[in-house]
Amino acid sequence: MYRSLELLLRYVPEEHLRGLRQITLTNSEQLQSRRKGKITSENRRIRPEDCLGLYGDGSIVLIMDRILAPYPEFFLLLPVFKMHAIGETLYHEIGHHIHHMQEPGFRDRKEEVADEWSDKLMRTFLRKRYWYMGGLRILLRPLWPLLSRVQAKLDCTP
Repeated sequence: MYRSLELLLRYVPEEHLRGLRQITLTNSEQLQSRRKGKITSENRRIRPEDCLGLYGDGSIVLIMDRILAPYPEFFLLLPVFKMHAIGETLYHEIGHHIHHMQEPGFRDRKEEVADEWSDKLMRTFLRKRYWYMGGLRILLRPLWPLLSRVQAKLDCTP
């Protein structure tokens, strides 16, 4: 997991990581024992261990069991799928950091802005790292329905 994280971070421009103090990988059980209570996100109260990742005070926490749970184990053996699974959440939380650094104080639409940054950073990563995948799309087209179901499952989780 650490290698995947390091690789994903290599493709993020340095100015976006400035001020980011640490990234912690954990699981929901460990997080539950360390953080009590609920957090507020988009006017909803949720338990931290039910999230995929958290950002606050220049730190990112990635909850790996929650991030990887929706993916079939076979997919995670393929680097592009594993990178996508981890990268989506990592880049979303980096999006919160970028938003915090660029617009300190009151911020509206936090989750939407973080999602936009996540999409932008993920597109850049995939385009640069897996440049050859453009030609493989035709070969991978039969997997799109399965990937859509996995994505739908991810979108349903807080």
